[in-house]
Amino acid sequence: MQRICDRLDSWLSPKGDHIGDIFELVTAFTGDYSSFGAHFDRGQKHCSQLRVENSDFKFFFEQLDNTCYTQFKAKFDSLYITPVQRIPRYVMLIRDLLKHTNERHPDHKELTKAGLIVDRVAREINTNISIKEREKKFESLLEKNSSMNRIMTEIPVFEKNSEGKLATRIFLNSFEIKSIYDLKADKCETKEGNSLVLFSDVLVMSSFITAKNEINKSFVPSKIMWITDKLTDEV
Repeated sequence: MQRICDRLDSWLSPKGDHIGDIFELVTAFTGDYSSFGAHFDRGQKHCSQLRVENSDFKFFFEQLDNTCYTQFKAKFDSLYITPVQRIPRYVMLIRDLLKHTNERHPDHKELTKAGLIVDRVAREINTNISIKEREKKFESLLEKNSSMNRIMTEIPVFEKNSEGKLATRIFLNSFEIKSIYDLKADKCETKEGNSLVLFSDVLVMSSFITAKNEINKSFVPSKIMWITDKLTDEV
């Protein structure tokens, strides 16, 4: 920010009428933002755990909170998330600057380059956030359904990685089932308490355990599956 202020003060000088190079310098630190975003959730969880389990760390954090509030009028947790929030603001700022910058101006090329780099970092951070959210949802699903671990091991993996080996099965989402439409009977049947669980390679019905304590392997590999939000006679 100080660099931008200094440049604006010298804007009328022969070499002072552009700021794109400053944003190029900012992109040199995007790797740090990516790394921070990838480990943000784990770091936050670890700090919270230490505050509960370690009295020395709790005391340290109380002092840190007081120092942060005195200097920045915000506690540590509010400041800790600032780097994650800053990248989307850079994206919006650079896009806005490009809208008002002539393509023939020297800034346009530099801002475009900086914008591409910051966009990539923003996507990486959003991807990491989505992964963490899915992990939390899956942990909650495991707590509610003890048979889920069996599903993960007993249903074969249907995808291979670039090396030709079986890929790691990744949880994507789960959906509660209220009713199931029977095409033959032409009616809906209530199916409370069941759900569909979508993995990277397979869709599974979560009413897994039979009366004989066997897994009811109701699943569809994703390679032969399509999903629609409308019933249709077309195939």
